[in-house]
Amino acid sequence: MENQDRHNEQIASELKARIASLCDFEGDSLKGEMGALKKTLLENPAACSLLLDEDIGAAVAALRRMVGVAIATATASKKEAKPKAPKKLSAKELAELMATVDDSEF
Repeated sequence: MENQDRHNEQIASELKARIASLCDFEGDSLKGEMGALKKTLLENPAACSLLLDEDIGAAVAALRRMVGVAIATATASKKEAKPKAPKKLSAKELAELMATVDDSEF
């Protein structure tokens, strides 16, 4: 039992160090590290109970940073889309369209 407690404390210590190092990662490396951290957390639920609120807060901050980057990337690609140029009408097409317009509509 005592051996198991020491093992959980050791894993919790490693988890705390990994969570603290999340601020050093960016982009895909952050995503990969978060995936590895998630796997470790799921494999060691007893060690998770030894984490402090500050450790959980740091992990949440890293998740928010990941989501913020993903949102910024998604919105940036939408903003960069070029607007479609209006269709250029020939004189004949313009005259045909103008014939269908009633002056009383204005």
